[in-house]
Amino acid sequence: MARRRKKNNEFINVGEVIPRAIKHLAKFPEYKLYLIKHYWTDIVGKEIAAHTEPKNFSFGILDIGTANSVWANNLLYMKYDIIDKINNELKYKVIKDIRFSYGKMGSNKVLPVRMQEQKDIKRILANIKLNAVVQKQISDDVAIIKDEELSDKIKNIMLINKKMNELKKSKNWHECKSCGALCPSTEIYCSICERSVRHERQSQIRQLLMTKPWARYGEIKNYVPNCTKEMVNDARSSLVQKLAADLNFDNCDSIQIKMLVMLYKALPPEQINEKVVYENINRLKYDLKYDEMKKLNKKKGG
Repeated sequence: MARRRKKNNEFINVGEVIPRAIKHLAKFPEYKLYLIKHYWTDIVGKEIAAHTEPKNFSFGILDIGTANSVWANNLLYMKYDIIDKINNELKYKVIKDIRFSYGKMGSNKVLPVRMQEQKDIKRILANIKLNAVVQKQISDDVAIIKDEELSDKIKNIMLINKKMNELKKSKNWHECKSCGALCPSTEIYCSICERSVRHERQSQIRQLLMTKPWARYGEIKNYVPNCTKEMVNDARSSLVQKLAADLNFDNCDSIQIKMLVMLYKALPPEQINEKVVYENINRLKYDLKYDEMKKLNKKKGG
């Protein structure tokens, strides 16, 4: 009697395997970034694709590098249009937000996203008319350039910048309190001056924490106006890592270790004892190792 062949339940049709594999791959940011890069020209068009490059994707945020700050500024107005086009092209909602950067296709400076208009920049700028005086001034400025092609390109850039300024003014942008450059009505400083002011605030916070390591945000904000909880947390974390790097964790009785625990947990001197120091030093060791792992994963692109 012939043996009945065992039915192979493990055999799956190729047509079933591929969709499953794709569904599995779709969970990974690297695969989503690959798809975006693959369809990039179809999504944004040849002109924009020639001056931009998708650089990174994580947690629903796409980083796009641009050739220069002009392109980065212009594309801000198209942000939501690009988001919709990407999500429509890939058939599901992948992108939640976009960040633009510039300098060697986005390798240097990140441009803050502030203007939230879901419109085509070309159509917007085409409807903005510059007066004859401004146009003549621009023509006079580029007249000294002998290369006609270069002269036309620079003239075009200057016209776009002028139109961009007119558009910003129509959106109630005002002069930066520090340098006079245009910035959104919701901001006091332009992005460059804001970074400078932020660095100054962070420096003040660090100095205060070095003097009084247990100080919390509620107290610090009285000495550093307009600081945020994020600034205080960042300054505290930075100081903790810096101080911990030079300490011997085996000596829990040292003044430096106690100061480190005060800074780490924002605890006043009267709450510091041997048990508190021992428990928190062990927690700190774990946190520091966790931070190192995050840094390593980031370097690997994880």
